[in-house]
Amino acid sequence: MLNTSLIGSGLPEETLQWDWLEGTLAEAAGKRIFLNIHYPIFAGAPDEPSYYDNVEEPGRSRLLALLREHAAEAVFAGHVHTPFLQGIGATDFYSILSTCFVRHDYAELFHADPAEEFSRNDEPKLGWAEVEVYEKGHVVTFRRMMDTDVLDPALSVRAGRCASLGVQLRTAWADLHPISINGPVDEFVRRRVRNDYTLLALWETGLRDLRVPLADVVEDATFERLAWLVAMGHRLTCYTTQAGPLESALAERLGQLDARTELIVEWLRLEELKPAIAAFRASIAGEVGLACTVSASDHRKDRYTGGYVPMSFGFDPSETEMLARFHDNFGAEHALSYAFRFGPEVCPIEGGAAVAEFARRTNTRATVNLVQIGTDPAAMPADEADIVWRLCEAALIAAAHDALVVHCDTLIDQDRGYFPRRGLYDARINPGPQARAVRRLATWLHDRGTPGGFERNEGAGPSPSRGIPAS
Repeated sequence: MLNTSLIGSGLPEETLQWDWLEGTLAEAAGKRIFLNIHYPIFAGAPDEPSYYDNVEEPGRSRLLALLREHAAEAVFAGHVHTPFLQGIGATDFYSILSTCFVRHDYAELFHADPAEEFSRNDEPKLGWAEVEVYEKGHVVTFRRMMDTDVLDPALSVRAGRCASLGVQLRTAWADLHPISINGPVDEFVRRRVRNDYTLLALWETGLRDLRVPLADVVEDATFERLAWLVAMGHRLTCYTTQAGPLESALAERLGQLDARTELIVEWLRLEELKPAIAAFRASIAGEVGLACTVSASDHRKDRYTGGYVPMSFGFDPSETEMLARFHDNFGAEHALSYAFRFGPEVCPIEGGAAVAEFARRTNTRATVNLVQIGTDPAAMPADEADIVWRLCEAALIAAAHDALVVHCDTLIDQDRGYFPRRGLYDARINPGPQARAVRRLATWLHDRGTPGGFERNEGAGPSPSRGIPAS
């Protein structure tokens, strides 16, 4: 344990603490190191300016260098009452929930109406952390105080206790957000932090399989964060609409992430695009999936006779025979797999069975885009029971077939403009009935030894270094 308030104070006790820390770490050479502090070393990024919620420079860099030198396993901090989560080198950094109130400044992270007491008493934001330490590695579970049904053991991507349902990450999950200058603690400084309640949501619901745009891999900071999530045990599908060969550096990054890459094309232009599809496939060592665009002017001209059709992607389960012919004539040669779309009109059990049979026949894997929008583009789907039932059916079919990966669209409610949809969490990233249902079903399936989702092919890459084998 360390008193971070001393760092940068110039007091005699600061020198004594540095001497003690350096000596203690030297004596602990080769041992596993967990550091517990009140003030986090940093909130958003190690190079952020000094303010109320971090350790002053140059002490911050000195402390981080010591942790890097001794490969500290984890750092646990309080003070901010908000989860800030990051991995740097061998070290995981956790800022923990509060048991008493939400800080007024970090309540600004949510573009939603405030909860009780101007969001100070946003009860699902209150809680504590449970730490499991294994022979190799550790698992941190955030326990929210509103959970009257304590799940034991809790779901954990890192520990392999996962849901069979995945999710499409539409939200800006890795970006640093500026928050309002909101005194009195920092009346003169604008801070930039991530909203890591998104990661908390993924971990507590066991959502291992994530779908993100390929642009997330291109950006350096986001790629590093994706690599950390993969090391935690997450599995990625990265999508793009740009056919043709990928740059070697980007292809190398996809290999490092052991990611499945998804190419979305206009099926009406298939013959014209085949050379570009082949070049795209040849430039990537890992798995490549193919999807078609869904729009009012796609290849299914006899289906849409009026009304609004949202831009989307994925083949319909009724198109498996068409795809089987394509796979025989082109797809098999280029080792392609396929992405499907289950709209509101598709029963996940029936559609999943058809797609799983297609995957078996073609010896491929398939992803499913589980669309949560309703038939009215101006209204939020209101039947909560139907939404929950649909999610549970999708989770069951994914658990039943290793060849299927189902991504729910979306994690967080989209409640602005047209084509609103229910996610698993509301706009304040508090779990709704959907998240609770997915968690309960995932826990029930895990307790009965049912695996969550597909397993990697042998030789697909090393096991995540930070992951903990399921017991």
